[in-house]
Amino acid sequence: MQHNGQPRLFASEMRPDSITIDADGLATVSCPRCGRWSFLRKGMVEPHKAPRWVRRTDAAELRERRCFGAGQRVTVDLTSEEWEARRRAWLASDAYVEVLASAESRRGSRVHLTGKAPVLPAVSQIAAARAA
Repeated sequence: MQHNGQPRLFASEMRPDSITIDADGLATVSCPRCGRWSFLRKGMVEPHKAPRWVRRTDAAELRERRCFGAGQRVTVDLTSEEWEARRRAWLASDAYVEVLASAESRRGSRVHLTGKAPVLPAVSQIAAARAA
């Protein structure tokens, strides 16, 4: 797998909500381009297809194209304890409140259910009603 040519990202410079580091040191990263969560393989974001909303065109040759954030080099320069401390500090900060408020504004409205659509009669029933 080749890198995407973008500058290397460091875990210490990323927001704590875009990376997770478990006790074994295994990191999961949110793709910087589309937001999809994936593991790091050889220090890079795993290859994945771009979601439809990221794709720039409906051309058939680009529809199955790899996400431009795949292959992003990421250096994990934090331990799981350091990451957890940063995450707790971030959750207590105003930055988290702003992110939470923006997420609340993106929530969809309540779903209003309507009644069932009427069942139409079969073609043979329509023909019998006309003949009668």
